[in-house]
Amino acid sequence: MKPLSQHTRKLRAGLAFCHCHADREQQDNNLLAIATESTILYRKFSFVSLIFAALLISQEANAADKALPQKLDIEFLSALIGPVKVNGKPWDAAANINRTAVSMISDMIAPGSGIAASSVVSAVAKDAPQGTSAPDVIGYVVQKGTTTTSLAKVAGIPLALALNRQKTQDSYTPRFYAEYQGWPVYEGTRFQVQLWDKDLIRNDQIAVVELNYDQLSQAAKSEKPVWINVADQSMKQLLYILISVTPSLRNTAPKMNGYRWN
Repeated sequence: MKPLSQHTRKLRAGLAFCHCHADREQQDNNLLAIATESTILYRKFSFVSLIFAALLISQEANAADKALPQKLDIEFLSALIGPVKVNGKPWDAAANINRTAVSMISDMIAPGSGIAASSVVSAVAKDAPQGTSAPDVIGYVVQKGTTTTSLAKVAGIPLALALNRQKTQDSYTPRFYAEYQGWPVYEGTRFQVQLWDKDLIRNDQIAVVELNYDQLSQAAKSEKPVWINVADQSMKQLLYILISVTPSLRNTAPKMNGYRWN
C-alpha cells in the first residue's frame, strides 16, 4: 500500500478534529437544551406550587374563620306570606282569586328572576285577597345546630315572633317581635321559623323554614334589613323572611329579647 502523503494526513486529521468538535458542540447544545427545559419545568412547578399553597392557605383561613363564631344581633322583623294556600284557596274567608296574578307572583320569586323582594311585596298587597281573607299570623323562631356550651340550655327555647295577643290581623306582612343580641353564630348554626294562620278551631300551618349561616353572614354585610327568599322550603306558602343583622358590639353578652313561645 502506498504511504499517505503528509498533506493527506493533515487533511484527515483536520476532518477528524472538525467531526470531534462538531460532536462536542452537539453534546453541549443537547446539555444546554436539557438544562433549559429543566429550568422551565422547575419554574412551572414552583409557580404551580405557589398557587396551590396560596389556595390551601386561603381555604384554611376560611375554615378557621367559620370555626370561630360571629357575634351578631339578629332581629326578626316580618315575613311575606303567599297570596293563597298550596291548594289554591285563600287563607281565611272565601274570596275570588286572581289566578293570573298568583301565577305572576310565583314567577317573580323564582330563582334567577332578578325581581326585587319589594316588588313582590307590592304585588301581593295589590293582587292577593284582602280583608278577612288574609291570614292572622302567629309563630316562633328557635335556634338549631351549633352553639356554645353556656347557651346550650337556652338556645333551643322557642322565641315568639307573634303571639295571639300581638298578632297582625288580616295581613300578608305580619310584624314580628324577636331578637337575638350578641349571639354566637357558627357555620352549623341555623334559625328555624314556624308560622301558622290563627283560626277559631284549628290553626293552618303556613310553613317551617330555616335560615342558615351563609344567609345570616350575607345579611350582616348589607347594613340594612334583608328579605330572605324561603319560598322553595314552604311550597310557596311563605315567600320571604325579613331580618336585620348587624355585628355585635364588643363584649355584648348573648341575650334573647322578646316573649317565650307558649
